[in-house]
Amino acid sequence: MLNLLKWNFLDFFHRNIWMFIVAAASLVLMAVVPNTDGFTNGLLVFSSLVLGGIFFPACIVLALYQCFSWLRHDSALMELSLPVSAWKQMLSRVIIAVLVNVLACLGFLVLMILFYRNTSGYYNALTIEHWETMGGLVLFLLLGDMTVLISYMISRSIGLTRLWSALITTMLSTILMIAIAVFIVYVMIWTNVLMLPTFSGQHIITMNGNLNITSFVPAIVTAVWVILLEYLGSSLLLKYSIQVD
Repeated sequence: MLNLLKWNFLDFFHRNIWMFIVAAASLVLMAVVPNTDGFTNGLLVFSSLVLGGIFFPACIVLALYQCFSWLRHDSALMELSLPVSAWKQMLSRVIIAVLVNVLACLGFLVLMILFYRNTSGYYNALTIEHWETMGGLVLFLLLGDMTVLISYMISRSIGLTRLWSALITTMLSTILMIAIAVFIVYVMIWTNVLMLPTFSGQHIITMNGNLNITSFVPAIVTAVWVILLEYLGSSLLLKYSIQVD
């Protein structure tokens, strides 16, 4: 398991090392620029913000892409013949996605804190609220990654080519994400932690009440269960339904 995780991580890092270097460079540049006025300093801060604003989200996209960029025609036979159980192969993909998402979210958050320091002169350390927000974002990103992963497994299990698998994966994951979002909202309403405004009127539409959320615990629990079910389904599809001609 550890050897598989190490191999997949090194392969992923080797393919995309330049993006991580640019993202890290934007952080270093933002950190070393002195907090003084001037055209040069302003240009360096702006350049760092642009680079980080592009490449940190790009790393999140890479985490999503690696969920359906494997089982290619030139490597599928070798990947399926590995003496590793299906759930371990899936787990290695999930761990990489989580690790990349955490690093990208943390890096972007630190970049914003450094940018605020350079523009206002005040430095705010990471607080519990920052970590809670980042944890919720990472969970949401993982939910998206797992939805894409199981969609890809479904498309490959019915014998589609890689091109058609990518198209079907895109459409199916979009449909599933919408259905999951609706289900989470329904659970929050059912548990009385979400109050939606009501609309009334025949000729003039009026809105009564406000959107009110008292707790995100039901949404988090539901998301975790959906992630576990998608992980289980993906592992079973990989074990019993994925074949290479």
